[in-house]
Amino acid sequence: MESLLGDYYTAISIIIVYHLFSVQHWLDRVTDLDTDAESVRRSTAIGDLARERVRLQCVKFQKVFPWIQIALLFFAISALIYLAIRVALHLAHIPYLYSIELVIVLWLVFVVSTVGVWFKGR
Repeated sequence: MESLLGDYYTAISIIIVYHLFSVQHWLDRVTDLDTDAESVRRSTAIGDLARERVRLQCVKFQKVFPWIQIALLFFAISALIYLAIRVALHLAHIPYLYSIELVIVLWLVFVVSTVGVWFKGR
């Protein structure tokens, strides 16, 4: 049973790392677009078409945030956490500090990092 719980923790950690790399890639693209927007703002007049193109790209990248991926990963991580908690409740000799609270911390890392990156990208 302990190895099953360890496998759950490993799976949750791998999913979170993959998710963080994916969201970081989105944030890098948004940052590049922000740099381009600042460059266009400084080098063009107010009614220029380049400004409109950059504005449309900004709107597009806000809509491209990987919501479907986040929803699927949120479901997968929540299911793994549920299974880890169920297994941990059957292991009487392992304290809750080392079983249930760890998966809750991992779940909170997933949620907080997703929300933080989304706000930073906006």
